[in-house]
Amino acid sequence: MLSYSKIQKKISRVKSKLNKDQRNLHQIDISRNFLLKNFGFKKTNNELSENGLKRIFNFANLIKKAAHKERKKDMWNLITSDQDHLDLFEACLSSNKKKFLNLISSAGKTKLVYGYLNRFSYSDLNKNEDYKVKESMHVIDSLVSFSEFSKKIKVFCPEQGGWVVENLNYLSLLKKNFVHHKKEIKPFVSPNYAYGLRIKNRFYGVKDINGLYSAFKINNILKNYKIDNVSEIGSGLGVVAYYVNKISRINYYIYDLPIINILQAYFLMLSLGEKKVSLFGEKKFLKNQIMILPYWEIFKRKETSKTLWFNQDSIPEIDKSLSEKYLKVIMSNKKCLFLSINQESRNFNGVGTHQHTLGDLMKNKKYKLIHRSRDFLRQGYVEELFNFK
Repeated sequence: MLSYSKIQKKISRVKSKLNKDQRNLHQIDISRNFLLKNFGFKKTNNELSENGLKRIFNFANLIKKAAHKERKKDMWNLITSDQDHLDLFEACLSSNKKKFLNLISSAGKTKLVYGYLNRFSYSDLNKNEDYKVKESMHVIDSLVSFSEFSKKIKVFCPEQGGWVVENLNYLSLLKKNFVHHKKEIKPFVSPNYAYGLRIKNRFYGVKDINGLYSAFKINNILKNYKIDNVSEIGSGLGVVAYYVNKISRINYYIYDLPIINILQAYFLMLSLGEKKVSLFGEKKFLKNQIMILPYWEIFKRKETSKTLWFNQDSIPEIDKSLSEKYLKVIMSNKKCLFLSINQESRNFNGVGTHQHTLGDLMKNKKYKLIHRSRDFLRQGYVEELFNFK
């Protein structure tokens, strides 16, 4: 006869199975109280120096003067045409420090960071406890997946009966994974009102776990292929660039939409220090820095060095003709490698067309597929590494 505790355990497992979010990879048995106690909104008063803000304002004015007029409509163009983005850019152009800081200090509540932070919006998370639990479970699931990847725990195997994750020390796992050469990797400084796991004065969101995973993938390629620099197309807030900088000594170029460049500049300066970030138009670009550039600068680049091009979460969502132009630049240098971590859903993109896949863009192109596999952290995502010899 089963004891009361075993019956309770079986009931708990059945409940967790029934409530499993289909986007998550694991069946996790964890208490709701733990999630609500350890997760919450980030809120700090970090701020750049006067010189850092001045650099961003100058950067915005320079971008406006050099603005490329041929940007096609796509999902990201639609997102960044929102009033929140327009207000932030206008604050930069007018050097309105107060307005800029008011907007940036509450970014997680706005559409400024839509698609970059959490699965659910701030308003949904703030008013619905169930959304908080789902968001928290998504972070825990990503942490378990990363821990499997980094060999901190075994890989759970449903075929062998190991279908439920339980009794793990998640806080300890986080500390064990955010380490490189026995030195702690501090998390990226996320925007205020992001939702994630709080440990003392540290804040970890799902983007930190995904970003560190991609950084380790990139770092392995850097070591195996003796790469000179990394160039990322569409960098979000710059989370991957941040973690690559923490574990590698290499120059990193970011190409993105102008308003997203502003967000990248602010949060990367906060996270790394202002001297570690170089902006479009600034003359000094030192070793082991991150250079932030508007997307059209990619077409002026005359690349002869051995570059690792990287794209995650955006090629399928960018206007197809623009994606093809990016690919032409990437393929122009036979020394280059290209790492893509993207989905292949071909969903409707919100501007009258459907998304494309990298496979669509690569048809009839001369390339070598070095590696293709499922992403270790996210369902439906594919990792591919190419060269063009």
